[in-house]
Amino acid sequence: MTKKEQMVKRELTALNAKIMQQKTDLQSKREKIEELQSELDIEMKENDNYEADLAEMRAHLKILKTEKKDLIKHVADEVTYKTKLLKDIETTAGEVKALKQENA
Repeated sequence: MTKKEQMVKRELTALNAKIMQQKTDLQSKREKIEELQSELDIEMKENDNYEADLAEMRAHLKILKTEKKDLIKHVADEVTYKTKLLKDIETTAGEVKALKQENA
C-alpha cells in the first residue's frame, strides 16, 4: 500500500470513528429528549389534575358563598322576628301593668 493510500485509510478510519461518536452522542441526546418528554407529560397530567381540583374547589366555594348568603339572610330574618316578638312582649307587659294598676 502506498503512503497516499495509507493516509487516505487513516483519514477514513478517523472519519468513521468520528461518525460513530456522533451517532452515539445523537442516541444519547434522543434518549435525554425522550426522558424529558416523559417528565413533561407527567407534569402536564399533574397540572391538568390541579386545574380540575381548582375548578372543583371554585364550584364548592361558590356553593359555600351562596349558603353563607342564605344563612345571613336567615339570621337577619330571625333577628327581625325576635325583635318584633320582644316589642310585642314589652307592649303586652306594659298593658298588663296598666291593667293591674287599674284593678288595684
